[in-house]
Amino acid sequence: MDWYKIIKENIILHVLLVSILVLFSFCAGLFIKNWPILMLDKQIKITEVLGLGISVILAILIPVYLESVISRGKKKDETVLREVEKYREDVGVIQSRFLSFYQNGNLTSNNKTELFVLSEVLDSKFHSLDKMIKKRFYNKASESLDALKEKHIELWRVLTAEDILSEGVDNINDDMFEKGIRSYQNVEESIIKIIDFIT
Repeated sequence: MDWYKIIKENIILHVLLVSILVLFSFCAGLFIKNWPILMLDKQIKITEVLGLGISVILAILIPVYLESVISRGKKKDETVLREVEKYREDVGVIQSRFLSFYQNGNLTSNNKTELFVLSEVLDSKFHSLDKMIKKRFYNKASESLDALKEKHIELWRVLTAEDILSEGVDNINDDMFEKGIRSYQNVEESIIKIIDFIT
């Protein structure tokens, strides 16, 4: 809608607008002519000047401080998110190795040692991640974190089970493979929930 065009085309609105401007000009003239009616205190108190100065400083500093607090919080969230992604990658590496050992149909002593070491390293990384998330989010993430912990322990138990690591075992049986796949999928789902919580 073009107001200028509407006013220009409508004579009544044009006359009304001119009348309002004349009235406003008349009132402004009376106000300026009778200026001494409005008396201002010509004394300036030091406390008033200090109060005004402090108000201006606070008006500038508070937004700057809040912005820095928010950006620090975002950086902490990004750090936690990176650690969750690293944990996720490590879970993927273990799953890949587990799948490879199953497909080969041959589980050597070195393969068992590799699975055990990777499981222990993953467990250590999980505990660090657990502490980091608890420190950053306090009790807000406890439900998602407890679910991830439960699924992590389930995966760790599968990878370190006697049915895989015992001396007499030379391959991963179908039952253990299915448990491993299910555990991996459960951990993945829990990781996704943690990522959703953080973001």
